[in-house]
Amino acid sequence: MRRGVAVVVGVGLTLAGAARADAEELVEAFSFRGGGSITDRLADKLTQLGDEIDARLGPLSGDALDFRLDGRNRNLHLRVRGEGRGLGLRLGGNVHFDDGAAQVHATLDLAVVGQSLHLELPRFDLVPRSFAGEHYVELRLPLVEGSF
Repeated sequence: MRRGVAVVVGVGLTLAGAARADAEELVEAFSFRGGGSITDRLADKLTQLGDEIDARLGPLSGDALDFRLDGRNRNLHLRVRGEGRGLGLRLGGNVHFDDGAAQVHATLDLAVVGQSLHLELPRFDLVPRSFAGEHYVELRLPLVEGSF
């Protein structure tokens, strides 16, 4: 009986040690070095994450996806493109995150047998919302826009 308890305690201590080592590695991976505020350092980490995502998505998609994230300016640039025999399509967009909303400016380029068409889509906002426990994204499309 004591031998079984000793084995369980030994295994528990080994797992606890491994969990502590994993936690220390995780803290080390996300530790902030250098000066600057926590906000700036976190923004830099987001930019690094965006660079890592782009480095992995580009080759996997045959460079059909372009993903750039700028944590300091709160911008995301995303472009998807495809080309075939006599047909080309490119959808690109810049997303700026501000005040809990994502402001999207998108373009669409279409090429058919040497003829091309460039469309600037209207700017719109995407805002997370919830009602009665259900979560959704609200699309805000301005019908009339102007400045005074």
